[in-house]
Amino acid sequence: MKINQIIACFPEILKNHPCKFTNQTLEDLDTLLVQIDEQAEIDIIQNFKAWLKKNTQARDVILKFATEERELDSSPRPQPISEINIRQNLFELRKTNQEVLKSRDKKIESEEIKNQ
Repeated sequence: MKINQIIACFPEILKNHPCKFTNQTLEDLDTLLVQIDEQAEIDIIQNFKAWLKKNTQARDVILKFATEERELDSSPRPQPISEINIRQNLFELRKTNQEVLKSRDKKIESEEIKNQ
């Protein structure tokens, strides 16, 4: 699976399966995604590939669900993705990632209040 396809499907996988990713993995991803405004496409892709290599469990989850969704989806393969689309997908991923992290923080806070 090409990196552009992984980037395109990752936000949906994260929305549907947030429990498959650890907080540390998502925090590392957030650190990476904060920098996308300032980087060239090649740097963004290289850094994302490095993140995938470091976070093998996350990579395996993404590939598993991306492959399953693609097999279930009978639509034709997408056209090549431009730099604008890559950035748009990464912005969507950043937003989704931040939403997941915030919801986890709220859950932890509510559990701490219950336990007091």
